[in-house]
Order: sequence, then structure tokens, then C-alpha cells
Amino acid sequence: MSTDNLTYTLRELLIERDVRLRVPSYQRAYSWDRNEWQIFVDDLQEQADSAYAHEHHYYLGHFLFEPTREGRTGLIDGQQRLTTAMLFTAAALPHLSTEASALSGQARAVLLRAGVPRLLAVAYDQRIFERLLERAVNNERRLVGGSTTAAQSKMTRAVDFFTEWLNEQEDVSLIAGRLLTTLLQAQVTTFTVSDARQAAQLFELQNDRGRQLTDVEKLKSYFIYQLYLKLPADEAEGAIDRVHRCFEDIFKSAPHIMGLSEDDILRFYFYAQHGGYQNDSVLHVLKARVKEGQISARTILDFCEQLSQAFTFIEEYQRPIHGAAVANLLRLDAYPNVVYPLLLRAFFQMHEGDHKLSEVWPTIIKISHVLEKLVFRFALINSRARETDRLNEVLLDLPLDARALESKLSNLLSSSGYWWYWRDEAFIQSLEALSYPNRRAIYLLWQYEQNLQRRGYEVAASEVNLNELEHIAPQTENQNPKPGYSNYHDVRFNQEHRNLLGNLLLITRSHNGSIGNIAFSKKLESYQQTPLAQQREIVDFFEEDESQRWGPKQIQRRHNHLVEWAQKRWSFSQS
Repeated sequence: MSTDNLTYTLRELLIERDVRLRVPSYQRAYSWDRNEWQIFVDDLQEQADSAYAHEHHYYLGHFLFEPTREGRTGLIDGQQRLTTAMLFTAAALPHLSTEASALSGQARAVLLRAGVPRLLAVAYDQRIFERLLERAVNNERRLVGGSTTAAQSKMTRAVDFFTEWLNEQEDVSLIAGRLLTTLLQAQVTTFTVSDARQAAQLFELQNDRGRQLTDVEKLKSYFIYQLYLKLPADEAEGAIDRVHRCFEDIFKSAPHIMGLSEDDILRFYFYAQHGGYQNDSVLHVLKARVKEGQISARTILDFCEQLSQAFTFIEEYQRPIHGAAVANLLRLDAYPNVVYPLLLRAFFQMHEGDHKLSEVWPTIIKISHVLEKLVFRFALINSRARETDRLNEVLLDLPLDARALESKLSNLLSSSGYWWYWRDEAFIQSLEALSYPNRRAIYLLWQYEQNLQRRGYEVAASEVNLNELEHIAPQTENQNPKPGYSNYHDVRFNQEHRNLLGNLLLITRSHNGSIGNIAFSKKLESYQQTPLAQQREIVDFFEEDESQRWGPKQIQRRHNHLVEWAQKRWSFSQS
């Protein structure tokens, strides 16, 4: 490494020394959020308000540089702080008074040089970053849209945050000028390493000073460093460019995937393609394999391309276009560590085999139907046993035929030992005990509703309150002389029946607010006017010699009916 260890103000570094910077491809994208933005602006204001501000410069931090290449110096450490400084400048610049022309000129020079940004962000985020700076320099009010990655969204929101913060100040022009002056006079220390290979290694080893790196971001830098080590220089750049494109696709997909982090998907992909559920620490395992000589440059490229495909597949899987089987599994929202590795395993098996592209999604949908049965059983029984230990053999030898998969799971669920917790006996016991407030009761009743609606009116999930349930016999006692419910002073009714599945109904949002704990006869009338078939069905639970009164007998009869239906709905075929 060189000894270029110097101190500058931000204005000296960027304007007087005319330094132009780029974020190397192994770096993570912009990741600061509201908490860091608030700290940033609070620090600037505290410095600007200090009585000794003229004596002590604000310290913006240490910047670690790569050697200059093609007119630009690589920024290894300091990207988050410098990017935020430029985004704040972009937000403050339009607020400067006409008298502050010198400061305004310096601010513009910090952002752009001859119309080109002083800092080039990672390639896939650069266009949004550039448009934000151009808008400020040209004093334009047009919105900046088109963001597709999380980093692009955060850049746009950072400018909005700083703009809103400035607008809340009593004298916005004065505050904008004072804080920009403080920022341009802020001190930075710099250090330059000797070559790009050392830079990648240093980034991979260093502790990040801002938001914690995800394992996906760490993996990107680690793989790029390994490619520097494993390939001659003329081959390394092309290979690194391929890795960069893979992670560009990953970071574009990630914000559109619901309920899963980047590291979740990395882990699920690793389960599916690199050894099963037994490997929890992906980075640790990969580094150990590199050390043992098991991972070549070709392996790294294949890994990155498949990881990118895994993100794309999950993004596509979550789109509402694949029918009831996928929609049910997503709505169940349980055991993603079971579901996604199995789906990814099937996806990659088909891609690596002789299957036609037209076969992929029909097969995935059929497998989803089988997995929904398994996951509902897991969720309902909720054993402390680790499900993935039992499923490892299924993952590693996954049948692509849904019937064969169902038969394999059925045989396992019928065996003793490892699978004891989820056998049919345990499943039936859990169904019979299902009661409020177990949220699996809502899912069961939703599936029951779909079954009833199959040949009639299809009620949309958006019309139903899937966070609350209607108690037919209400939770709060009705005080009318003849409410039509059981005796609320009956301990057995309160403990055994009032919250039982048989006393629960799905309800539409509009219906829920209109009935409360009214008398049962009035409720029954309202049930006849609803689009929900299970509410209209309540009248069928009265035998001919029964009055229309809702109590333990009717609740238990309906409960038994639902349990029997659920056993069939979530049973596993032996064929």
C-alpha cells in the first residue's frame, strides 16, 4: 500500500484537487436510511450551531481509495457518507438565496464536473443518482422516478427527507446555507491502497462503519476478490463484470420479494443446490470450501448466475398469476425455510434436466399444492422439533412428480421415530383442539369458504377480514332477555365452546362493524344477506326439532363437520 495519508476539506478534495470518484463493482449499493439521514443532518446542525464552528471543522470521516483508473479514483470506504453528503447538497441547493452565489457555485461543482457527476455510483444505480444531482443543479422541480432497486429508492427518499427537513426550518435559506458551508468545510482523511486486488481484499476484511452489510453483499465482494486471485488480469475483469451483472439483477429483484430478506434467499438457494438443510452459515461454508480448494472461478460464476436465477424465480413465484395452489401457500405464510428450498430444488432440477420450459410452472404449481398440505400440518401442530432435519432426505432426492412427492411424504408421515410429531393422530388432535385466537383457524375457514364457493360466487380475499373472526355466540354476553345464546355463566360453555372452531366464521369488513353482539335471530337474518357461503350455511346446522338457538350442541356439531372436512382437505394420498 502507498503512504498517501492526507487530510482535506470536502471542498478541497473534490473541487481544488478535482478528484473524481467511482464506487468499485465489489462494493455494496447505497443502503443508508432514515435513521442515518437524521443523524447526518443532526451532526451538521450541531456543528453549525457551535460557537467554535470557525475553529473546529466537522469531521466527515476516513475515505479509503483505490488507485486512479481512467480518470476516476475507486472509493472503497466512505461511499455511504459521501453519497449522503451529495444527496443532502442536492436537497439544499435549491433553497439557497440569490445572495449566496459563491456557495451555490461550489455546491454545484461538488455534485457535477462539466455536467458529469463527481461520484459514479454502482452501475445499476447510477442513472437515478445522476438524475437527482442534475435536477438540483438545474433547479428543476420534476420528479425523479423509475427506481427498481432498493438503493435507488433510498437515494430518492433521502433527497425527499432532507427537503422536508429543510422546509420545516424557520428560515430555510439561512439554514441551508449554514449547513452547506459546514459540509463543504468538513474534513476528511484519505488513504490510498496500491492496487485493485488489495482494495477488494481490504473491503472484504474491513468492518463497515454504517449499516451492517448483508451476507449477500459480503459474498459479492468475497467472490470478486477470489476471482482476482484465481484468474490472470486479462480474464479477471470479464469474470468480475459477469458477477456484477448477476448482482445487479439480484438487487433489482430483492425489493419486489415480500417477506424474505436477501440473506434468506441466499440461504434457501444454498440449501437447494449445495448440500441440503444442514448448512446454515453460507459464508462460513463457502470460505471453508475455498480454503480446501473445492471452489474454482468457474464455480463462482455458476453460483452467482444460479443465485440470480433464484431471486428471479421467487419474485416471479410471488406474482398473483399462478392460481389457487400457489396463492394458498403464500397466504398460509408459514415455514418459508421449508417451502422455498424445495421449490428452488425443483426449479433447478428442471432447468438442468431435459424438461421443456412449458413444463416448469405447471410442475411448480402441482408441487406447491403438496407443500401446502405439509406446511399447514406443521403450522397447526407447531412442534418444537426441527422440521428441516426430517426433510433433508426429501430435499436431496426430490421427486419432480407431485404424486410421487405426496406419496413419499405420506409414507414418512405414517412412519414412527423422526416423523412422530406430525403423524395423522397428532394432526387430528390439533384440528379437534383448534380454537380462537389461533390464526390457523382463519386460514382453515378461508379454505372452507373456497370449497363452498367452488361452483358459485367467488368472494375475493380483499372483501374478507382475514385478521379477525366472527364469534357466532359473541365474546361479550348479550344482555337482552332472550338473546338466543347459551348461558354465559356456564363454565363449560365458556371454556370449551365459546372460542371453539365451530363457533367461528369469516366475516366481511362491512358486516363486522354492523352486528356486534346482537341477538342470534338478528344475526341469522344478517347471515342470509352475505356473500359468504359459510354464514348462509349456519341455518343448515339446525335439526328439524330444534329452535333457532345457538349453543354447545350446535357449536359442537359444526365443529365436528369442519374437522372432518379439514382431515380430507389436508390428507396425504397413499398412491
